[in-house]
Amino acid sequence: MSALESLCVQRVAQIEAPAQGRPWLVRSLWASSAVGILGGPPKCGKTWLGLDLAISVASGTPCLDAFPVDSKGPTLVYLAEDSLDTARQRVEGICRHRGLDIESLDLYLLTEPALRLDREPDLHKLAATLTEIKPRLLLLDPFVRLHRRDENSSADVSGLLGDLRLLQRNHNLAIVLVHHVRKNGRGPQGEALRGSSDLHAWGDCNAYLTRRAGALQLSRVAGHVKARNSDRVECEGCASRRRAQDYHTAPRALSSATSWSISR
Repeated sequence: MSALESLCVQRVAQIEAPAQGRPWLVRSLWASSAVGILGGPPKCGKTWLGLDLAISVASGTPCLDAFPVDSKGPTLVYLAEDSLDTARQRVEGICRHRGLDIESLDLYLLTEPALRLDREPDLHKLAATLTEIKPRLLLLDPFVRLHRRDENSSADVSGLLGDLRLLQRNHNLAIVLVHHVRKNGRGPQGEALRGSSDLHAWGDCNAYLTRRAGALQLSRVAGHVKARNSDRVECEGCASRRRAQDYHTAPRALSSATSWSISR
């Protein structure tokens, strides 16, 4: 009988001390190598915001024309509910608004017809793709289309999120997971998410979009921090739901055509 393989250990003093404070990927919005949820009700602009974030990191231009990118690099995006031509139209709309050349954009789309986080072969393929592209950011949109597990089951959800956390650690990248809030969801933002509370607890950074009195409000909540200590980013005079789905007006509605402010 062969000897059992032991677990990896290291003296704590041998572990490299972290820099003072966690570095930002997108300043004040998403930390470097952080996992988290981008949540909100249907048709409030979650996909647009996720793409804006991905394009910002890929191009080094400020997200929402307001939040500087501190760590530029390739980004990888999977939009489970968009056709490839629709995805390109979205990206072109943001690039047009930013004055970016799509041909030089370091952004990659996963073109698989389906990606399932609950299937081991798909996870292996995703890991191999991350090794090849070495993205700074992975955007997965939306969570509900990426598995067939019970999202109300803590055991099922924690297993899926654990696999994503392993990918983040192995590949040193940020992961943004787009997810819906419950119908008539009330209470603190994290508690309004559909499914298990593990989703909100998993995030190092979480961001939530809400629509109030005709304006969009973006709340950024650091993981394991109470909502009262979160940052609130308000977008005054934001677009209507119809405009939020338009390839030409949505990029403007989520950036310079609006007034953003952050308050603690």
